[in-house]
Amino acid sequence: MMHRRLLIPLLCTTIGSLGCDDATGTKSAASPDDRSIDSENDGTTDDIGESDSTTEESEESEEPEEEELAAALEVVDDSASHLTELAAEAVAASPAWIRDDLTLTFLRVDDDLANELAAILLDIDEPWLIDEVAFSIAHMSPEPMRSAWFFPEMLVENARYVYEVDPSLAYVDLVETGEAGVDDDWSTTTVYQMADGDAIVEVEIPAEYYYWYVVHPRIEDESTWYIDAWTECTLRTLECPQDPAEGFWWRSFLWEQAAEFCPEGDYCPVLSEVLPEVDVLWSSDGGGSGAIGAVASFMKRSDEEAGRWLQFGAGSERSIQPVRIYGLGRGNCGEWADMTTALSRTALIPNVNTTPSSWDHTWNDFYDPLSERWVAWEPVNGWFDHGYGAPFANYFTRGDAMVAHVTDRYTDSYTLELRVVDRHGDPVDGASVVLYSPYDTFWWYAGEATTNMNGMISVPLAADKEFAARVDSVIGSNPTDEGTITRITTGAAAGTIETVRMGLRGSVQLFGTRRVEADDGEPLAELHIAGSTRLARTIGTSSRYAPDTYTQEAEPPALSWFLTDAEGYAAFEAGEPYTVYAEGELAEELAVPLGALEDRIAVVVHDRAVATTVFGEFEMTLADLSGTRLEPVVKDVVLAPGEHYAVEVVPQ
Repeated sequence: MMHRRLLIPLLCTTIGSLGCDDATGTKSAASPDDRSIDSENDGTTDDIGESDSTTEESEESEEPEEEELAAALEVVDDSASHLTELAAEAVAASPAWIRDDLTLTFLRVDDDLANELAAILLDIDEPWLIDEVAFSIAHMSPEPMRSAWFFPEMLVENARYVYEVDPSLAYVDLVETGEAGVDDDWSTTTVYQMADGDAIVEVEIPAEYYYWYVVHPRIEDESTWYIDAWTECTLRTLECPQDPAEGFWWRSFLWEQAAEFCPEGDYCPVLSEVLPEVDVLWSSDGGGSGAIGAVASFMKRSDEEAGRWLQFGAGSERSIQPVRIYGLGRGNCGEWADMTTALSRTALIPNVNTTPSSWDHTWNDFYDPLSERWVAWEPVNGWFDHGYGAPFANYFTRGDAMVAHVTDRYTDSYTLELRVVDRHGDPVDGASVVLYSPYDTFWWYAGEATTNMNGMISVPLAADKEFAARVDSVIGSNPTDEGTITRITTGAAAGTIETVRMGLRGSVQLFGTRRVEADDGEPLAELHIAGSTRLARTIGTSSRYAPDTYTQEAEPPALSWFLTDAEGYAAFEAGEPYTVYAEGELAEELAVPLGALEDRIAVVVHDRAVATTVFGEFEMTLADLSGTRLEPVVKDVVLAPGEHYAVEVVPQ
């Protein structure tokens, strides 16, 4: 059952407007003081009283009217990407907290796909589904969505079955903060019934866990495709996609459709047959209790004639798709982990696949809201809250292909802080750092991370173990030879921090060298520049699931600005050294003198990163030397590395 509460915004994303001089929000020029003398007046003041002294005739000299500024500002170039009209409408229809990430996804796909995804959002008849669908679009890797077998309507079916299942489950309720389709901002999460000793308590999970680990349609490495459970797949990719009319989506399939379409003589249990009887998610006493135990038991259900529907032991076909794994009815730890997560998320239980390095195994973790921790479990073995003590590196993968390191949950660990720099020693953002640990006679993948704006990653690793690494970036690799790695540590003690520095031969400098030259002309006017950045997202590239990409939050760098002329602007665009009259970072308003009212171009550019997109705003205003301002140029901007706006001073 869904409940609604008063609005508590999940994330504030509104932009404050810069101050204006008049009530309309525009800067208006003051009227010149008219001091002309009335032709009917003799030029003297009216008598306002008697005076003993002789009054001298006052002489008023006529002052000339102030001339209006004979120039204006005009945006003459804009290299940034922009939303289509339909995509902008879809962003506006979504809750405020997801708009920036949704915007970025729309900008990273072509216009046709952006419009197709936007139309899916705008055509939703049930407004309470919008946040789940918007989140899924915003946090899907763009690359899989470009597949001809990706059908966006799947995102709606995926969200709809979250709400379809909820009324049947006594141990969980969907809770909405704010009202979908009415409030500007709203979000959803889940509240669970938990057995705490002899008491039953309600516990809510963070909204981000709901969206990432209950709602998100991708589990780990599989494609978000419709699949037929009973069609053999011989492709090397282990996935055979179908049209929606011929295939199934795992959430609806596992809840009820498997039984409806079960082949004659086969045994096809579904979750809708067993979970409505369960009244708690789990118990503080642990073990196979509540919905956790019910899911584990479901995976071992059997029929007298057909036997168990899911057995341990893989055959020749090793599927990574939950629907096909169901049809095969067998698999090793990988298939069981995929099925456990699919079943759990269908049951509205936050769950992930967890993988160790240097060990050919995988298991699962579910989130326990009572103890506020992730709990290891392995239904195939009947293990709950089982600590493996996995000795190297442990991680899980989010639905957008980002790897999360969780070694410190399982064993004594230290923190590796690895910094990537360019040939000048400047930090490199968005570099992919892939780790490796020894396994028998070779090195085994041990997770990965993407550098932040400081060129850093910080991950927990097993204490006293050696690791190697490889760095790949748009500006180079280390080692430079493809397919090679370098040993970075022989190990460190538990609880310590080890720092490593790796350099690249390229440079993060995106443009030619900038040289400042004084503007020789006498000031004729001023250009007022102000602005800020409010958030940023670094684009990471998955090594494990290449070419998929994902975004991670970043500290927003400042945007640069400079004032140049046509020659300097042309050199800037060509990547050559260029000359400017002034430069700075967008911040509080700054007045820049103009020695000419033509051949002057002000540029706002994102040149402080190679893989991080910045959201911000700027305002430019022309003013005469008395301070009278013309209409400003005001822009909300989303700039990828190297993108810019050019605003020219145009004579009038």
